[in-house]
Amino acid sequence: MSQGARIIKLPTDDNRIYRQVLKILNFGMGLTPKEIDVLAEFVRLNNEYTALPAVQRAKFIFSTDMRKEVMEKLDIDESALNNILTRLRKEKTYFGKPILSKDNIIEEELLFSPSETGFDIAISLYKRND
Repeated sequence: MSQGARIIKLPTDDNRIYRQVLKILNFGMGLTPKEIDVLAEFVRLNNEYTALPAVQRAKFIFSTDMRKEVMEKLDIDESALNNILTRLRKEKTYFGKPILSKDNIIEEELLFSPSETGFDIAISLYKRND
């Protein structure tokens, strides 16, 4: 580890880890807490159904039945979920890339798969030579 580097270990579990990682990455997105919750659920579902090809997976995880599961888990209504998904498609970006495509495919750089022990993130801050 280089001088000045620091490792911060945070406790997590299978339910919280997706929100925690997206909260860390949020400096590149500017999402609200509810938007993070919704995106975290769909990233989790994306991982759960990785056996499906990307386009079919997106169709499945954003299907009516799966949306109902997300609404129940997050205790939000259909209009709130639809509004959030619309913002993730049309307004919100991750470093200039849409978070959700028009086909509901999640930006690849936001997809991550935690291991049995958790997930490591390394952020390197460097001085630019302007």
